[in-house]
Amino acid sequence: MRNIIAYMFVLSLGACHFRVDKKQLSQIRQLPEFRIISSDSSHCINTKYLATGQPSIFFYFDPDCTHCQRLTKELLQHNAQLGDTKLYWVTNGDDELLKRFGKFYHLDSMRNVVIGRDYEYSFYRAYLPPAVPFMAIYNEKRNLVKIYKGEIDFRSVVAAVQDKGF
Repeated sequence: MRNIIAYMFVLSLGACHFRVDKKQLSQIRQLPEFRIISSDSSHCINTKYLATGQPSIFFYFDPDCTHCQRLTKELLQHNAQLGDTKLYWVTNGDDELLKRFGKFYHLDSMRNVVIGRDYEYSFYRAYLPPAVPFMAIYNEKRNLVKIYKGEIDFRSVVAAVQDKGF
């Protein structure tokens, strides 16, 4: 009997989680407004003012996460396949870890990459990422193309960016 009650409880939690995801998806179909501050604290990026005409990938990560580190290596190795896509690395992590991460992967020297901290938790509140890595891909018209949660296959990221319907 206890097992049945526990099973029903878990199922009800899953159902609640699905409804939240569905509601949230409607709120992020267009790029939501959130702010991040660059790793060197020199400027603040507000998505409200991002130019259209260029696809964007928002990669929510933790500098200590091995999956995030592996995906970062893949993204950088195949950056040319992403074309003119703007890449945003976003974290709520420690400033020093963020700076070291950016320097280690040379993110701070790449023209199409922005690495920053979600200092107001506005990114987090917009997406409620359940885990890292988490990625949201938007097309040049700021429309959501794909969301990835957890382990991410880089080939599918490239396919989403290169899709002609994009």
